[in-house]
Amino acid sequence: MSRLPHVWLGDHTSIYDRLGTGFTLLRTGTDAPSGDAIIRAAKEADVPLEVLDVDRALVGDDWDGARLILVRPDQHVAWRSLEDPSDEDATSIVARVTGR
Repeated sequence: MSRLPHVWLGDHTSIYDRLGTGFTLLRTGTDAPSGDAIIRAAKEADVPLEVLDVDRALVGDDWDGARLILVRPDQHVAWRSLEDPSDEDATSIVARVTGR
């Protein structure tokens, strides 16, 4: 995967400054999917995960229309989707991106 494209957030901070030290789940837009399955799977696997809501207008097409983006600690995109995964898929996604 590639590095998360840069955007400036509404408070004039870089997206990179807001990413957590572990994994970060980005939700884009007020109508973004909840990401609950990924959040649960990360918690069950004891994977540090922060959730960050990002204004869709600030992102534009920079993130290829993805509504949920899972970012690794090295700021590379590990997974992205337009919709919530099933619980089973979320467990598989978290296992795959963490190498477990």
